[in-house]
Amino acid sequence: MYPRHALTNPLVPLLVPCALVVMALTASPADAIVGGTDQVSDGFTAPLAYIEISEPRGTGACTGTLISPSVVMTAAHCVYETNKRGNLLGIARPSDFRMRVGSRDPANAALGVGADVVAVLPQPYYRWDGNHHFHDIALLALSRPLAQTPAVLAEQHPGEGKPLLIAGYGRSSTTDKSGPRRLRVAQIDAADPASCHLVSESFDASWLFCGTAASSDLTVPGGTACFGDSGGPAFASENTTGNVVVEGVISYGAGSDCEVSRSYLTLVASERGFIDRALATDPRLWSGLRDDPPSATVRAVNRRVGHTGFLSVRINDDRSRRSRIAIIFYARDGEQTAQAYRSIPTNRWVRLELARRSRRSSGSFCVQGTDGTKKESNTACARDVVR
Repeated sequence: MYPRHALTNPLVPLLVPCALVVMALTASPADAIVGGTDQVSDGFTAPLAYIEISEPRGTGACTGTLISPSVVMTAAHCVYETNKRGNLLGIARPSDFRMRVGSRDPANAALGVGADVVAVLPQPYYRWDGNHHFHDIALLALSRPLAQTPAVLAEQHPGEGKPLLIAGYGRSSTTDKSGPRRLRVAQIDAADPASCHLVSESFDASWLFCGTAASSDLTVPGGTACFGDSGGPAFASENTTGNVVVEGVISYGAGSDCEVSRSYLTLVASERGFIDRALATDPRLWSGLRDDPPSATVRAVNRRVGHTGFLSVRINDDRSRRSRIAIIFYARDGEQTAQAYRSIPTNRWVRLELARRSRRSSGSFCVQGTDGTKKESNTACARDVVR
């Protein structure tokens, strides 16, 4: 997985992108993508976006691709705020984003153009199980159309062995913590889906593919994605007209070591229904296409020895009428003492009866809800005191 602090058989594969990418393979500082090169032409750089996101835990960074004059595509996990436990807290606000499009070096204000975000739309079926992302794609609407030529969206899956170019502003090694970094590109080869599944059990070839660093017949050096490359593209050329086609969006890696980890990417062709519908919709109406995670709220409990107490819970959700909640009780020392599940109506306060206690005690309880599509809420906790 590449958090924010990170990252089909054409007749003439990669001929046009390679011509666009390679300028002169002279010595240069190592930045972004592990391996590869930072020698990138203006034409190839044009649709690439460096994205900074402000969130409660600090500032993160991702990569994106301009797919229309006013829409950038990135990874869904880049647009969600999370807590330290990894729970989805909600979708970031447009004002939380700072973007620079068409720049080889986002630290240089003279390169590329800045853009404000006015609407955020993650794939409604995006999920994260704590280890892997599902349908990891999102769109950002810009405040104005840009002059850069957008990338073309793929219509078919890349076949096994197809060479692709990944691009991003992420780390140049697992231990590299400098930033922001220069744009870097590298060549990967699409892998056999069976081998992708062996490395990542959650792999689903209907919407994912994986790639390994290319090692032969290289016009561009091979490499792998790393932290900060999330949301970046995998490019190929599907014709001879010079269109740069984006076939994948960098989602996660098979391990924490970028140097040897496989790159897992969301298939653009499989997400065309979501993308095309969004591009045909006024961004001011994108809220109707969203499915935000539910939010949980609980109230502290103060009860008396020998008396019945009540736990007050509220799950707000914009689509589901009911939510299945998990309730975990903790002793004062933090040890888990009990766990229960209930199904409750959403968008209202619900009182759940608690068993009588025969002696004084203090502890806490935490509640997490899920919606009808199993999207999880935040974990809300409060004190439980028996006097």
